[in-house]
Amino acid sequence: MQGGRILYLSYDGLTDPLGQSQILPYLTGLSKRGFVFTVLSFEKREKYASGKLRIQRICDANGIRWVPLFFTPKPPILSKIYDLLKFRRAAQKLQRAHRYQLVHARSYVAADVALKLKRKFGVPWIFDMRGFWVDERIEGSIWNLQYFSYRLVYRAYRKKEGAFLKQADHIVSLTEAGKAEIMHGLMPKMHHYDGNNWSNRISVIPCAADLELFAPVHENERETAKKKLGLENETVLTYLGSLGTWYMLREMLDCFRVLQTYHGNLLFQFITPEPPEMVFEKAGETGLQKDNIRIVFAQRNELRTYLAATDIGISFMRPAFSRKATSPVKFGEMQCMGIPMIVNAGTGDMEAQIRHFDGGMVLEQTNDLEYHKAGAYIRELDGLDRNNISMKAATSFGLANALLCYESIYKQCFRLSGP
Repeated sequence: MQGGRILYLSYDGLTDPLGQSQILPYLTGLSKRGFVFTVLSFEKREKYASGKLRIQRICDANGIRWVPLFFTPKPPILSKIYDLLKFRRAAQKLQRAHRYQLVHARSYVAADVALKLKRKFGVPWIFDMRGFWVDERIEGSIWNLQYFSYRLVYRAYRKKEGAFLKQADHIVSLTEAGKAEIMHGLMPKMHHYDGNNWSNRISVIPCAADLELFAPVHENERETAKKKLGLENETVLTYLGSLGTWYMLREMLDCFRVLQTYHGNLLFQFITPEPPEMVFEKAGETGLQKDNIRIVFAQRNELRTYLAATDIGISFMRPAFSRKATSPVKFGEMQCMGIPMIVNAGTGDMEAQIRHFDGGMVLEQTNDLEYHKAGAYIRELDGLDRNNISMKAATSFGLANALLCYESIYKQCFRLSGP
């Protein structure tokens, strides 16, 4: 069945790890449901050179047309303006040639392009927010408002954000907390706001996990993975992912220090692309020994073995307003595998989800008192029902559920595009 022609816009690259976990699985799944995609993405040259053949094979096998552009890293601001102009020109050229019935814009930069297409060609579009991007840039100190140039960019995109929300044909939020903030915070400031009407235009789809890769881990697989990695005698605490702006490395290491007093054989495993020195330097500041910390980088096809060896996961994110709209990929993936997690409060829907899944422990604060509570919790890991965690998590984070939601949104928007 021919589902419709869709132009998918992303300022993230398909050769990026994020593209491989949070773009391609969605597009390949939706292609199997009859939708025909053209993907216009921005690639980093080094990642593109090493990954283009593999990504192209996946696209070809699923009938996806991939049109890569190249990300411009510097100078600040000017490079982004240049990329935006490239993005607009390429998208308009594709729209003229293929007359897409729908544009799917991933995040704010893509939304800027999609809104231009709507105004010029009348094509309906989806604003897939991926978080409160403007607030992330400020709270993450990426845009320094002490500089006039960044103040201009901030004001421009704050204004654009309102236009995106008002003029998108559908909005996708990663979290219920983000949707609530839109409905009760951002939207009421706009003219002619009708809460019931807006509610029908906003869907919540958290970052999904591919349940073929992140299937539940059973005890024999855990034992096999530990043996393969030489961790038979260790209780493994795992952090998965990058350690950039939002993640609280020092606090996680402090928590590990306290947890060691409860589990003498506890090992902290970092699965991360970050340089080991970054972790070891912070660990030294907290008095931790290198022998109890293991740092590895795993390709996506290697990831399951390291996660299967995990007894408990950890993820602390710096609290901020923009975190309300955040759905950490690692959280859904690990919970779907039945891995309990220690997290701090204040990020998206994680607190409600972890309580619903009985999937770990939420720390109200990042301090020694709370870390000792976590220590008492991990003493009871042997009695934990990991199958219950994975079963409940799959209902929220399974990729099939996300595909059903997007399919419904697409069909709703196609009705706006005419024949």
